Amino acid sequence: MMTGFQFKAALAVSRLKANELAKLIGLHQATILRYARTSNFEYLNCHSENSFTLELFFKNRGIIFLSDNSIKLSESHLIKNYDGITRFHLVVARIATGLSQNEFSKHIKISYGSLSILERLENYEFITNRKINITSLKTFFSHLGILLNDNFTVTLKKDPTIFFKR
Repeated sequence: MMTGFQFKAALAVSRLKANELAKLIGLHQATILRYARTSNFEYLNCHSENSFTLELFFKNRGIIFLSDNSIKLSESHLIKNYDGITRFHLVVARIATGLSQNEFSKHIKISYGSLSILERLENYEFITNRKINITSLKTFFSHLGILLNDNFTVTLKKDPTIFFKR
């Protein structure tokens, strides 16, 4: 079974909108939008067949779920053991917080435009921005309970949305 965190992160990482995913896997757009409203640590409330379809779809796009609270990008050409943050990390971490690009950019103290540019990189590309201190950003994520296990795995230890309740 897939959690709300995993579903939302996989959808964002694959750069798909709800209506696009619905067409690709044969589900109704309203169903996809309902799944997207699932809390980070809750399982999607869906039929096991739909869960299997979603997991297989994302696996075919190089996105796998190692445990209930983690997501991994599995591509053979990825750089291993580089001490940086990839577009994959950045997008998954932002999705985990439940913040928009505009809200998130304020918390990490870069412009909305800069964040938008970074989120348009390829998933395996490392982010570079003169205003971003990678060590500080990793510490920020860690305090929120977002662990960057390796260059292409993100695990939630606690739900970061609680820090940003409106």
